[in-house]
Amino acid sequence: MVLAAKLRATGQTALDWGLDWKRAAAVLALVAGGCLGGAFVLQYGFGVAPCDLCIRQRWIYAAILAMSLVIVVFIRDTETGAGMIAVCGLGGLTGFAFAFYQVGLEAHIWADLIGCTAPELTATNADEMLAQLMATPVVRCDVVAWSLGGISLAGYSAMIFMGMAAYAMATAIRTMLRLEAAR
Repeated sequence: MVLAAKLRATGQTALDWGLDWKRAAAVLALVAGGCLGGAFVLQYGFGVAPCDLCIRQRWIYAAILAMSLVIVVFIRDTETGAGMIAVCGLGGLTGFAFAFYQVGLEAHIWADLIGCTAPELTATNADEMLAQLMATPVVRCDVVAWSLGGISLAGYSAMIFMGMAAYAMATAIRTMLRLEAAR
């Protein structure tokens, strides 16, 4: 109710309010930080070990978090902020690609291209078998480590990354269009 009155008083729409670049940076920071926190709680609190793709997705969340915090704390220029929000959106698309790839591995839709699953053992002697086993990832990317409602962590991560990317890109585009219209 207070927000609606504030919007009416300033002549803003709810879309203007939701797609504010500074606010979007704060939202992206909260989402990325929450996802990282949740991943660490699952790992250290509940013993759900991450695979290689999970670690890569964590780095992407960390990059989005860091860039979003830089925007919130240091950036004052609207054009620079919108550009950095767009980069966060590209990070979200990259994270989506990794998570979507992992979902496909878990569902056995496609074969592993980056060496994150266990290879078929083709050793002819004990030494070769030991070498193959030692080269095998400890946590495989094609095995669902945890799921809720039939959706794996990778599935949730894909949805979150896509939402972050869409929100960031919509905010960046809206901000740049408003800047262009004001010129």
